[in-house]
Amino acid sequence: MTINFKQVAQASGITAFSNYTPAPTSRSYVLSPTTPVLVFDLGQGGSFPYVGLVNGSSAQLLYSSTAGLDNSNPSPLWFLNAILVGGAGSTSSGLAPWYGAYNISSNSFNYAINIQPLSGSPQSLQDVTLDFQNQVAYLFYRSSNVSNAIIYAISFSNLAGLVSNLQFPSSYSVAYFTAPNAPSVFSVEGGVLVYYNQTFYINTYDGSGNYYVFVVQYSSLTWSSTFPSSVQAVGSLYQYMTGGTTDVPNGEMFLNYIVSGSTITAELLIYAVTNYNSSNYYYGTVAIYSFNLSNNTATQLYSSTSANAKGTAVNMGGIIVFAQIVSGSSGAWNTAVGVFDRNLNIYEISQTFNSVQDTFVSQGGYAVVVSGSTSSLTFTVYQILLDTTPTIQNLSYNGGTLTGTVVDQTSGNPLANITVFLIQLASEGDDWAGGAVIASTTTNTSGGFSFSISQTGYYAVYAVP
Repeated sequence: MTINFKQVAQASGITAFSNYTPAPTSRSYVLSPTTPVLVFDLGQGGSFPYVGLVNGSSAQLLYSSTAGLDNSNPSPLWFLNAILVGGAGSTSSGLAPWYGAYNISSNSFNYAINIQPLSGSPQSLQDVTLDFQNQVAYLFYRSSNVSNAIIYAISFSNLAGLVSNLQFPSSYSVAYFTAPNAPSVFSVEGGVLVYYNQTFYINTYDGSGNYYVFVVQYSSLTWSSTFPSSVQAVGSLYQYMTGGTTDVPNGEMFLNYIVSGSTITAELLIYAVTNYNSSNYYYGTVAIYSFNLSNNTATQLYSSTSANAKGTAVNMGGIIVFAQIVSGSSGAWNTAVGVFDRNLNIYEISQTFNSVQDTFVSQGGYAVVVSGSTSSLTFTVYQILLDTTPTIQNLSYNGGTLTGTVVDQTSGNPLANITVFLIQLASEGDDWAGGAVIASTTTNTSGGFSFSISQTGYYAVYAVP
C-alpha cells in the first residue's frame, strides 16, 4: 500500500493559538474538502483548551478558558449547517457537561457549561450517534458516578435548538443504567457510543487496565420522559483487552462492514491506545480489534509497541488511519500517518513530517500538520490518498438507471472488476447502518457500472477494493 498526500490548504504565521501545547486528544474537523475550514479542539498543556477556526490564511480563537473541556475527548454531532461538540466543563461545584456549537453558514460559535438537564448529575457529554431510520439522536453522558451511563434520545426535530442556541429540549427520552456484575472499579468515562441494529455499544474499562465492550439492547432499557430515580443494571460486558496502564479507553470505535461475496456483515473496529510512558504520554501501544456483533467476541488484528500512536483515528472504508510519533520530543516531533487495512490485514506508515508541533487526522481522510513556533504556527492540511481505496465518480441517474465510474483515488485510473453494492437507505443522510443491500455488480474494463432502480427513495453505492 502506498500512502500519498495532496496539500489542500495552508495557513501560516497564526498567532491566535499563542503558547499552543498539543495534547494526545487534539482533534480537527475538516468541514469542506475543497476549501477546508478547520475546527480544532487543542489542548494547552492538557488543561486549558483551545477551540479555534483556521480558514484559508487566517485564524480565529473561538474559545480558550480554564473552565471547560477538562477531561474531554469530544465527538462532533453534524446536524444541518452546524456542529455540536461536547465534553466536561469545570464549574465551582465540580464538573458538568460542556457544549460548543459552530454554525457553518454564519461562521458563529456559541458555548455553554451546565445547561439543562441537571437531573442525574451528568458530568460530561461523551459521544453522540445518529439513528437516521428513526430520526433520533442519542447523546451519551457519564454520570457523577462514573460507572453509570446516561443516554438521552432526542428527535431530530427537537435537536435543532440545542445546536442553534444551546437550549436543551424539553421533550426527550432518557435511560440511566450501569453494567450488572461489573468489576468493583468500573467506568464509562472516555467511552465511545455506537448504535446498530437496536443495540448500543460502549467502550469501557476497569481499575486493572482491562477494557470491555458494554453491550446493551435498546429494548432492555427503561426509557422515561423524566430522569429515573434509580440506576438500572442491564446489558453485558465483553472484555477485549487486558492489562493496559491507562485509566480511560483512549481510542475510537467504528461500525465497519465486511464484504464476502454478495453479502455485507457489520463489525466493530476498535482502535485502542494504551501503555503511555509516564514521562511522556505521546508514546504508547496501539492495538486494533475486530468485535463480532453476532457472538460478541473480539479478535486482535494488529498490535505494535513501536507505533507510538497518539490522538484520534478515522475509518476510511475499513482502513484505520491514525497519526503517530516516529521520534523527537515536544515541539520538535517527527510524525507520520499510520494505516491498518482491515481488508488486507496489513499495516503501513507514510513519509515523515520532520520537527513539527503536532499531527492529527480528521474525518473525511485528512492529515493536519502543525509546525512552527508556539507563537507563530503554520497549519497545513493534506488529503490522505491510499492506493487501495477506490472512489466513485460521475454518478448519474436517468430513466431508472444509476450509472457511475470507479477509479483509483490516487492515480485517477479506472478500476475493473471492482464489486459495487447498491444500498437502500431509510432516509436522506443515512450512513447505511440501517440500510439493506438490494443489488451488486462489478465494474467493466472502463470502471463503469450501472443499476436499475424502479422505486423512489434514498440509495447509496459502495465500492469494495
